[in-house]
Amino acid sequence: MAINFRSLIPYGIMTTCILSRVLPHPGNFTATNATMVYGNSVCKPWFNILFPIIVFFISDCINHLFRSYLPIFGMFCLYTYPTYILISLITKFVTNNEKQVSYLKTISLLLSSSVIFFLTTNFGVWCLGYDNRSLIQVYIDGLPFFGREILATLAFGFLYFAIHLQFVQKPQNQEEEKNYNSIQDSNESQVGDINSTERMKDPLTSESNKV
Repeated sequence: MAINFRSLIPYGIMTTCILSRVLPHPGNFTATNATMVYGNSVCKPWFNILFPIIVFFISDCINHLFRSYLPIFGMFCLYTYPTYILISLITKFVTNNEKQVSYLKTISLLLSSSVIFFLTTNFGVWCLGYDNRSLIQVYIDGLPFFGREILATLAFGFLYFAIHLQFVQKPQNQEEEKNYNSIQDSNESQVGDINSTERMKDPLTSESNKV
């Protein structure tokens, strides 16, 4: 059975999220939010939450393996994983299985995902009582990470959607247009055959047309 490699592109794109999380990088400069927005905008329903969570779990395991000071299931997971799920649900609700998401809606989702992640995860830091800082101070201290989060989300998001548009959506549109034109040509050919058959069955009409 032939493999449609275009259908594998979304999975390949989202798998790169693992690399963005395990390779050395500035704090919060990862493809996490962009991956959630992209996956829930263009992939099949079963893919929406399951695959991203698996990707993040694998990357957490790799980080724990090579950086033993990072726990796989620490208390912070109580805030990060529900945040991923929340971003997924919001994205799916906003896009509503649209065939092609508008640029404005894409940018809005990418930015809002960063804001949601910033608010929920820093709230989690405050709840865990690190350094006994106030909630306002926790958010202030997190602003540099927030800036990197927005830059990373927009950069990876634009990259993901550009690849999808060029190598998945554009070929699909061309195929659909080609199939539509083929159906139209076939219908016109059938109509022409029917008209020819009717004229052959009605010689009086043929004679009158000659006169």
